[in-house]
Amino acid sequence: MSDVWIVYNTFRLVRLETVAAKAQGDVSGIVIAYNHQYSEPMSVRNTPDAIVSPVRHNWYVIGNVSDTEFGSPHGMLWITNTHTVVVRDNFMPLQAGRGQIAVQSTGSTNVQVFGNSFPPDLSGDWRTSTQLGVDVRPPLSVTRCMTRRSSP
Repeated sequence: MSDVWIVYNTFRLVRLETVAAKAQGDVSGIVIAYNHQYSEPMSVRNTPDAIVSPVRHNWYVIGNVSDTEFGSPHGMLWITNTHTVVVRDNFMPLQAGRGQIAVQSTGSTNVQVFGNSFPPDLSGDWRTSTQLGVDVRPPLSVTRCMTRRSSP
């Protein structure tokens, strides 16, 4: 599946992830933009069971809004083994005091994370990391954002 645009939607009562691509095969050219998730946390998951060939590419998560805090041991936006991931201008709250992860991008390259707001910042347990030599920390002007590299 490729060139899929999920834009300008209102989601309510979603079970598990708002958008997910967990099976094998090429899932590329995905745009998830300007959606609203009410009464449940918004989450995006691109985590195939094994590395796929060709490598998935071009995932864009832009301008989405959720009104409910996310809480999970994995990233709210969990996009692995993907070339070119852009996460920008989203407002998605995280549960405080749990060391929550906003963007988890293990094995992904050309990861760009900026202009997002992932409140609240009450725990002080925010983390950033470098993925495969690509610095994915947001610019200093951005509301605090965090990323985590999972253990293999």
